[in-house]
Amino acid sequence: MIEPVATRGAFQIEPDTELACDQVVRNSTGGWSSFPEGARLAKLLWRRPVLSGFVLVLVLLVAYFVTDAPAAQAATALAEQSGSLNAPAGAQLVTQRSSHKPGQAVLGSEYHVDLSYLEVRSFYDSELSRQGWRLVSDKPVTDSGGPVVGNIACYQKAEFWAVLQYFNSPEGIPADYGLDLVWGSSVCP
Repeated sequence: MIEPVATRGAFQIEPDTELACDQVVRNSTGGWSSFPEGARLAKLLWRRPVLSGFVLVLVLLVAYFVTDAPAAQAATALAEQSGSLNAPAGAQLVTQRSSHKPGQAVLGSEYHVDLSYLEVRSFYDSELSRQGWRLVSDKPVTDSGGPVVGNIACYQKAEFWAVLQYFNSPEGIPADYGLDLVWGSSVCP
């Protein structure tokens, strides 16, 4: 007499091997359960939400500090560059700031000055080129396509940018300009 054969899809399975096949199919598509250690870890984290939260925070902190390390190094290099740059005679320092985050470091200074944009840019053309920077672009800044309200000049040295931003002012009132040294994303090309 012929024993009955179970059918699953296009395959015929003998009765005594059906349970073993079910186990293989479940484990081969079970993700973490395919690996006994992974299954134990998944169960542990699922049953202990505080531990899960701690592990998540730990992973995020490590990822942040690993990705922030290059920006911190760049911030140090920018500070060295900034220390070797002079401002035009008569320029008054208004603010200075420094920051870094993963993918970007910025060291910036803002000044009041009684000089035109061409005079300020000419000064920085000379000052920055002495330090190995080269002028890459010089663009007027408009107010929504209207009148020109200032200028932005971009200088480059290796992976660093120096961004000179000059804001026009009425005659007789000191103009404002800023010089940002940047690593990472910038307004420059």
